[in-house]
Amino acid sequence: MGACAGFACDSNAQQRTPTADEATIMVRVWTLQSLSGYEAALKAGAVRASPKHLENGDFCNEDSYGFMSHELQKRVGPCSAEVSQSWLERGGSGLPAPVWVWQQFRSRAQPEYVPEPWVCGERAVLLEAEVPREEVLPSQFNAFNHVLNDIPLPLTEEEDEELSALKTTEPEAFRERKLQSWQRIFEVEWEGDTIYGLQHGDDAQLQAVLWQLPLSALVRPALRFVNLAPYVSEEKRSVAYPPHGPPLGEDVQLDAVWIRRKSTNPPLHLQFTVKHLVTEGLAAKCGVQTGWQVTCLLNPIDDEDPLPWLVSEIRRHRGNDDSDGDGAPAPRPSAAVALEQLRKVRGVEVVFEAPREEPDSSEEPCDEHG
Repeated sequence: MGACAGFACDSNAQQRTPTADEATIMVRVWTLQSLSGYEAALKAGAVRASPKHLENGDFCNEDSYGFMSHELQKRVGPCSAEVSQSWLERGGSGLPAPVWVWQQFRSRAQPEYVPEPWVCGERAVLLEAEVPREEVLPSQFNAFNHVLNDIPLPLTEEEDEELSALKTTEPEAFRERKLQSWQRIFEVEWEGDTIYGLQHGDDAQLQAVLWQLPLSALVRPALRFVNLAPYVSEEKRSVAYPPHGPPLGEDVQLDAVWIRRKSTNPPLHLQFTVKHLVTEGLAAKCGVQTGWQVTCLLNPIDDEDPLPWLVSEIRRHRGNDDSDGDGAPAPRPSAAVALEQLRKVRGVEVVFEAPREEPDSSEEPCDEHG
């Protein structure tokens, strides 16, 4: 089966040999990996995709990630024998899946990954690396939703209407045009109309794929990414508390309460809110304000986990069903105890976020028992 089997081939997107100058250009990329994925990378010396994480059932196009594998092979080149063998040994079949990274998270002016926590108590590993540009295939993040949802990516209202009519009258021709339109997600320097999802190059969120991410390419130590509360807002500050400096509790006064947020799954979260700041403290100097929330922590993965007790307790009690098995509500860990543990942390980056402009209507405080 050819590299483009099942997908539209673009004759203008064939693999080419980079010039000597291009081959030396490096790009900065970021990726979040699970703890188990990072441990597997330590053994292999590189981050590689795992077959067990290929769950496309949530998308209309169940082969959307396969599309990207074929495009990577077509535009960048085939994976190494080592990557292919690793894929097969881990239970995969066919063309290996690539590793997904961020190349431009906010914009060209702010490409670095900004933590956006979601599930309270979850851990991940944040990796930042530099890799040769020739090994990476970038694409527009927002526009990729058209691939995920199995719908065309038109450029104009006229083309949209034409495709809608074609879907009914000539389904095969519609499918071919749809696949061809997906090639547009790779227009990372787009300058045309942005109505249908493509963004201009300076403003675009760029995801990227590559066959593997060698750990030797890391430009900083791997960081443990500790989720405390769901992503709150665009405005945030990261405050670094040195290992031998004052702990968080000497810098800010925090309040803690359990929150049930129906819009997230699982719905149970701990909300840590800034009630007071020390005038000359690190947080105040960084622009943190009262009313802001602590959403996540970052610290070197080789250092001790800053909140181990909190993780185990939240995992044990989170979810839609808070019963302990006999129908009675299971008591949650005390918010006050969790707060006391957080106040002692040092040697970590603490991310503070401004509150939402419009409160989440599905959010409500809940007591310690249910």
